Amino acid sequence: MDFMFQEDTENFDLNKTLHEFFCYVFSTNCHIDEASVTSEEMRTLEELDSLEVFENLKEIVLELLRFKKDHTKSDNAELIQKNEQFETLLQKSEAEVRNHIRVEHQLKLHIESSQNRIDELEKLNAQLNRKRDDGNNSDKNADKEVDIKLKEFEERLQNELKKVASKQKENKKEVNEKIVKEFEQQLQKYAEELEKKDKIISRLKEECMKLKSKLEEKLDETEKLKQEIERLKVADKKAEPRNPVNIEYLKKKLEEKAVDLNKMQQKIKERASNKSPALPASKENQPHPSKDRSRNSRRSTGEAELLKSNTIDSKKTNTESTPQKDNTAKKLKMAPKGHIRSFSDQLRPQTAPKRVGHY
Repeated sequence: MDFMFQEDTENFDLNKTLHEFFCYVFSTNCHIDEASVTSEEMRTLEELDSLEVFENLKEIVLELLRFKKDHTKSDNAELIQKNEQFETLLQKSEAEVRNHIRVEHQLKLHIESSQNRIDELEKLNAQLNRKRDDGNNSDKNADKEVDIKLKEFEERLQNELKKVASKQKENKKEVNEKIVKEFEQQLQKYAEELEKKDKIISRLKEECMKLKSKLEEKLDETEKLKQEIERLKVADKKAEPRNPVNIEYLKKKLEEKAVDLNKMQQKIKERASNKSPALPASKENQPHPSKDRSRNSRRSTGEAELLKSNTIDSKKTNTESTPQKDNTAKKLKMAPKGHIRSFSDQLRPQTAPKRVGHY
């Protein structure tokens, strides 16, 4: 209960009132300290005079003032400390926000550059695919041309063999042996050249397959990098904190893949430049058929004149040349096929004399 002062000023007793007030203050203080007031303390309080009561009240009031002063200082200090902590947290938050904004800006720039690089790589991939398709088509066309030329050569060879078989009856045995040897040497030479060209074509096909597999591997890695960039975009929308180390690692990885693709492009260009001389001549560079026919006709005329020079002695050796003709035909059939431009080059001797007129 709170202490009540007397309102009757006529019967007011100051000493008694102070004594009662001091008793109230003492009991309240004990109650706050969770202590009980004993009977001895109550008797001591009743025995106190007015001066002692005043001194005790004075000490209590001064103690209250000191407590209030200390409490005020502690409150102010706590407020100042909290204010400083709040300012520190605010500065830290501002720094984090600025850092997040900077990282976000860097990520946007990196994503834009990566997207541009991906577009360039896709264009390069399309170009490489077109070149690869063109190379495959050119290989197929080259194989077809080789087959056509081989068939033409077989036809010309059969025709020439028929001509040679019909003219062998008019030639000498030595001339027949010499022609047969020349035929065999030239056929062997053309067969070796054709085998070399087949090896070159097979090697080029193997290299194209290897480059194709490497290109597919690089495409798979590019798709993985695309997925990683999409994941970064999704993470950017969620505004999560970024790790600069991962960004730098992805940037380096993209640069390495770009360097690898550039190297592959250079290799393909080199292989294409090395491959072009080995391919057969195009239709534009091939000689005109009419020119070949006229040239062959001129050569056949000279060869006919050369063979006619030996018609006088050939009548004596017709019976001996017939077995030789069969053996020559067998050898020519067993010889490997080769790519030959003109069969007249084989028949024409290197030091054939020029003759005028007919014998």
